[in-house]
Amino acid sequence: MYKYLEIRAVHLELTERCQAACPMCSRTGNFLLTNSELSIGDIRKIFSKNFVKQLNRITLCGNFGEPIVAKDCLNIVEYFRYSNPHLQITINTNAGARNLEFWSDLATILNGSNSYVVFGIDGLEDTNHVYRVGVNWNKVISSAKTFIDNGGNARWDFIVFEHNEYQIEEAKQLSQQLGFQSFRLKKTYRFEKFKNLNIRPSKKYFNEKTYIFSKNEFDSVEIDCLVKQSKEIYISAQGLLFPCCWVGEEIYNKNSIIDKNKIDLKKHTIQEIMNTDYFYDLENRWKLNSIKEGKPLVCAKQCGKNNNLLKSQY
Repeated sequence: MYKYLEIRAVHLELTERCQAACPMCSRTGNFLLTNSELSIGDIRKIFSKNFVKQLNRITLCGNFGEPIVAKDCLNIVEYFRYSNPHLQITINTNAGARNLEFWSDLATILNGSNSYVVFGIDGLEDTNHVYRVGVNWNKVISSAKTFIDNGGNARWDFIVFEHNEYQIEEAKQLSQQLGFQSFRLKKTYRFEKFKNLNIRPSKKYFNEKTYIFSKNEFDSVEIDCLVKQSKEIYISAQGLLFPCCWVGEEIYNKNSIIDKNKIDLKKHTIQEIMNTDYFYDLENRWKLNSIKEGKPLVCAKQCGKNNNLLKSQY
């Protein structure tokens, strides 16, 4: 796939903890989570300054956790910023945690750069909490305003549901008034997994690329790996190295056969793991004829050449 010195981006999950309880989130009801979290000490050990200097982008997001909940979040962002002043740092957040001082400090650290924070706000005061369970809308708006007023670059992501689609234009106008750089609509593909929810998808903004196929129908999918194109790796809150967050989520499957010891960054360096056949073995499996033979289902689902779930969200 690619070698250590070719890595240009990192998707990093700082913590498995989150103060919210969004019903379609992978962490909700997941009893395999351990609330793992990376400290500033872990980050300094995993990310040498020379490695950070070779990167173009770090994204603080992940599968399960809310990055700003991590105890050392600000110190970690500051470490990345001063290790590589040209590094683009992006943070995806529900913005329902932390006080205004945190948001002011975060804006100061990221100010004057191409970095930004994506605020996931799915509606207005009377609707955001329907999906963003446990998130106070007024707190979110105050946090966003403080971040923007102190020089931070902010973007608004709005997941469209049946209960909030009538508020799109009003939310977009509010985003402009507050100083958000952009307002982006998102279509979720998770409804097939959560049919019993009392939350319905928007008929207009519905993502048709859902998990409706059988395993056999993925046998013929041509895999066009997104992270191979961007030279990106994913590091979980447990400190485990994966090609991407989708492969990383497989570790929490009770039937997972992934050997954690071989990809544990608390035991090995990024370079040591990248020098093994770990990534190349995965790539070779893309060429197999069927899922039954070992073709990775997660790769066929997420990075099919004509069925890309990430790109179909927008």
